[in-house]
Amino acid sequence: FGSMSRFKPLSYLTKIIVWIVRGTPLMIQLLIFYYFPGLVLKNNIWGSGETGRFIAASMAFVFNYACYFSEIFRGGIEAIPKGQYEAGQVLGMTKTQIFFRVVLLQVVKRITAPIGNEISAGLLEPAFLLLFEVVMLLSLSGGSHRIMKDVEEAKQKYFCIMVNLTHAALAALCYTNDIFTGYVF
Repeated sequence: FGSMSRFKPLSYLTKIIVWIVRGTPLMIQLLIFYYFPGLVLKNNIWGSGETGRFIAASMAFVFNYACYFSEIFRGGIEAIPKGQYEAGQVLGMTKTQIFFRVVLLQVVKRITAPIGNEISAGLLEPAFLLLFEVVMLLSLSGGSHRIMKDVEEAKQKYFCIMVNLTHAALAALCYTNDIFTGYVF
């Protein structure tokens, strides 16, 4: 909600950060999150090894998705017609009551599809983590045979996880589609 703030410096800062994050590839953000603190602060704040890479990658994903979700919510809130707010005022509701009883219900309806798209993209983007891990391992070891074997095992595990998540997502999509259309078996 920073981009909708009445405090203009906060609003502008939030809009610029969201614009930059949405305009750069996730792989670049991963590299920046991992290497930037060590280069600037001369201290690796994430720690070393696999745990440090996981923490840095997790923070990059959280930051990236926070920016995308903030735009989805902002767009959903701003899409509600001004007449809805006025109708709530005519009924004697406070601003909080108008938001929670009138606006939020309509916002949820409008943002369901974009949120679903972001979540489905989020299920596919951990492949970047595998690529990030491979790049880091290959740069540290010179590309030994053991690393390639570990990469193959990780790809197989990732494929199994993705197949199960895809089945779960399709089942959930069919179920929610049936609920929203009113047709349930």
